[in-house]
Amino acid sequence: MLLSFAFFSCSKKMYVKEDYTLYEQDFKRNPISQLRTDGVYVLENIWTKDSGRKPEEHIFYKFYEEGQVNITVDIGHQIKTEQEYIDSIKKHIASTNQPKFTTHFEGYYKMEANKIVIQRVSSPRNLFVYYYGIVEKDKLIIVKETIDGKGKIEDKYFTDYYKETYRFLPLDKSQIENLKPGW
Repeated sequence: MLLSFAFFSCSKKMYVKEDYTLYEQDFKRNPISQLRTDGVYVLENIWTKDSGRKPEEHIFYKFYEEGQVNITVDIGHQIKTEQEYIDSIKKHIASTNQPKFTTHFEGYYKMEANKIVIQRVSSPRNLFVYYYGIVEKDKLIIVKETIDGKGKIEDKYFTDYYKETYRFLPLDKSQIENLKPGW
């Protein structure tokens, strides 16, 4: 019995949508929001109070009308063309629509005016992380990552000491508009 307890206490929790504080069953995205769902936001640069740099990582966000968001880390820098982004999204959506799918790279978002908060799970720490940012025309600027906040949009989470700037890359709407995530 002690062995079973030790195993289950060390295993990672797999989260479902009801575990997320930002999950809303009847989510409605504000139609006048500058956040776009017809493409991806690709990491362009990172700025800190000490320096700016081009990222070594190839990371992109895909937002959905229903309040879901997915972050993709392209470790091998293999995704370069519009069709490769579309194929990556389709492949990921297909994997999320499997029975008993649980997630670590998917999450939920909410917005107030041009401020956004994204909630997802940090796999190594096995807890929720909140990403706070600003949405501008064809840009997403993440300004803070924290385990605090619980998704509340408050000024203290919108600092100017750090900025990850993502540029918007539109994709062929006809290929992605009917894709529905399974999380």
